[in-house]
Amino acid sequence: LKVFNRIRARFIDFSLTHKYVKISELNSIKYAFFPLHSEPEVSLMLHNKVYNNQIEVIRLFTNCLPTGYKLVVKDHPVSIGKRSYNYYKKIINIPNVRLIHHSVNTKDIIQQSELLVTVAGSVSFEAILLAKPVISLGKDHHDILPDSMIKIIDDPKTIYYEIIKIIKDYKYKENYLKYYIASVMKISKKIDLYSSLLGRPNRYKINQRGDNQFRKNIKELRDFTLEIINLDPEGEKKC
Repeated sequence: LKVFNRIRARFIDFSLTHKYVKISELNSIKYAFFPLHSEPEVSLMLHNKVYNNQIEVIRLFTNCLPTGYKLVVKDHPVSIGKRSYNYYKKIINIPNVRLIHHSVNTKDIIQQSELLVTVAGSVSFEAILLAKPVISLGKDHHDILPDSMIKIIDDPKTIYYEIIKIIKDYKYKENYLKYYIASVMKISKKIDLYSSLLGRPNRYKINQRGDNQFRKNIKELRDFTLEIINLDPEGEKKC
């Protein structure tokens, strides 16, 4: 399967070479940025089931953009070679959509964009850090921030009006962002979740994997969970 995915990725890159928008061309257009999710993913399959068809989500956002705006779409690095050529062809055939190569730095795309539109995910927080407005269809940890920075859409019929509003009234509130980050850091523990506990491949590793590291992380996660719900390690409620 890995060999097949690599071959398919090369074929798709070759076939779409003249379809990709170049990073140098982004300066001349107004656009919103939509980062594709990898699939399957908990953000789509569990938390936001109604939006798990990303091609239709792209159509939805494209139809709600202000006049003169494009929608720039970039694939998730984990998904390279896993999607079919027809998947990308359907995206490219949507009016006002431009596909950008997956190797282009996400930060560069965000910085030149007018806003980021998404279902959910960590890229929206990256956009917030780069002082760009965010429109999100799903709930996320950072949706506690002011509506002038990130707007969660409850009714798809309001997307157009909310995009117009957040572009016009956007305000970067640094203090709120600092409070949020400080709060997260205060109630967090350093646990090697992805590479150790979940065993995800090609992830950054805090330490080398192994049974000892796995058990250490499990114990830290257990103790932290008990601390949060106010129980001691024996399961008794603390005073």
